[in-house]
Amino acid sequence: MTDVVAAASLSDVDMRIALISEVFFDDPDAAHLTDALHRARDGGADLAVLPELPLNEWAPYSKVSKEEDAESIDGPRQQRMSEAAAASGVALVAGAIVRDEETGTRYNTAFVYDRVGVRRASHRKVHLPEEEGYWETSQYDPGDAAPQLIDWLPLRAGLQICSDVNRPQGFQLLAAQGTEFVFAPRATPPGS
Repeated sequence: MTDVVAAASLSDVDMRIALISEVFFDDPDAAHLTDALHRARDGGADLAVLPELPLNEWAPYSKVSKEEDAESIDGPRQQRMSEAAAASGVALVAGAIVRDEETGTRYNTAFVYDRVGVRRASHRKVHLPEEEGYWETSQYDPGDAAPQLIDWLPLRAGLQICSDVNRPQGFQLLAAQGTEFVFAPRATPPGS
């Protein structure tokens, strides 16, 4: 499902944002993702936000990690996201489990791609749950950097991931940088 919602006029800028609730783990050539982004663009969206880890089956359902769930920086899932953004002309917020090639450490990482598919920002999830259906500390490590202002968007925006938004520190750090809007991909059902 794709919903286009108009962001408030912040910084005297109007930006239309699509919230896409679909996931695309069974979309090896990104055709369905690209189609969803085209629908968002046709609805007037400038940027689309996907759920957390939208090109993975939900790995944290299990405490056992699989090698194929993670990829190096610029891996195949990230390439598909970049190509879909470029093909549709819609900026994109989405993520992947990224493996540090030097240490092997895995991180849940969100990215912001511009409308030509260039990665402009990233954030590693800091606050990881470890509970039924969300065994995240079994799957990846917490990020070690504070969230940063995304400086190329017309809105003064920041980026966090799911449970990061349950703690005020990230918002406080972003607000201190002048952030007016925070993108926060989530993978939790609406009832929770």
